[in-house]
Formats: sequence, structure tokens, C-alpha cells
Amino acid sequence: MDRFDTVAVCNAQLQQNSPLIEKKVGDSSIDFLLGARIDTDWIVRKARTKFNVDVANRLKKAVYQIGQGNRRWFSGGGELSTRQASTILDYMVLVEVLLERDDLGAYRDDVVDCREQLLMQINRYTEGQPDRVVSLARFLVQRIQQQLADDQRKSKPR
Repeated sequence: MDRFDTVAVCNAQLQQNSPLIEKKVGDSSIDFLLGARIDTDWIVRKARTKFNVDVANRLKKAVYQIGQGNRRWFSGGGELSTRQASTILDYMVLVEVLLERDDLGAYRDDVVDCREQLLMQINRYTEGQPDRVVSLARFLVQRIQQQLADDQRKSKPR
């Protein structure tokens, strides 16, 4: 799975009568986030990284830079772009996948901090209505966790 279109994933879920997400066509920030293209290969690669102080610091720096777009820290003004939406969702899914690991040790709080920062960004861009985006992120986390588990089973010698 290289990259996939979350709208296609959502539509497939909707066809199965899943109440996961109600997709409305339009150009709002919620639509950008719900329609963001997800780089699953990047997320899977990063999720396999051995966690250490360097990785934790780079993750925090990247997440905080997303929030500082155009040097405005969570300030008003400025619309969410398609690229920003994709980046926010990629990082949100990555952070959630990382939080499922049991080897984060002392860095767990750093990853939780990243989650909180991303949730603040999503909340800001969705004007306090992040539920559908958070539901999408949870769905994507499950898919990626399944992919990681499948890959791990394939790589174990029999």
C-alpha cells in the first residue's frame, strides 16, 4: 500500500453502512482533512523506527513546525491547504500508531505532547468539531496497525 485517498477509504466504509464518517463535498477545512492523501509507506517506515532521544526531538520539532505555519502559532487567519491537511493527518496517524507501542519508555510523554499539539491544530481548523477527523484517524491507525502486524508475521521465519 503506497498512498491512498482517504475519501475512497471513507466511501468504501460508507458503502458498508458504517457510521464512521459523513462526507460532505466542499472546500472547508474539514473536507481537506477528510480528503487528505495519506502516505502510508512513510507512516509505516517511521513507525518501525527505534525510538530514542533524537527521534523524539525530531518528532516534536516537526509537529510544532506544522502548527507554526507561516510563523503564526495557532493564530487566526489563513486557510488550511491540501498539503497541510495531508501532513497533519499523516503525523496524527503516526503519533497514534507510536502510542500503541510498548517500548517508548521515557519518551511516551513527548509523543503524548505531539498528539495534543496535533489535536489542537485539528480542533482549530475544524472550528471545534474534530470528531469526524479523529474518527478517520482512528480508522487509519487500525489499517496501518494491521499492515504492520501482517508484515511482522511475514518476516518471521517458520
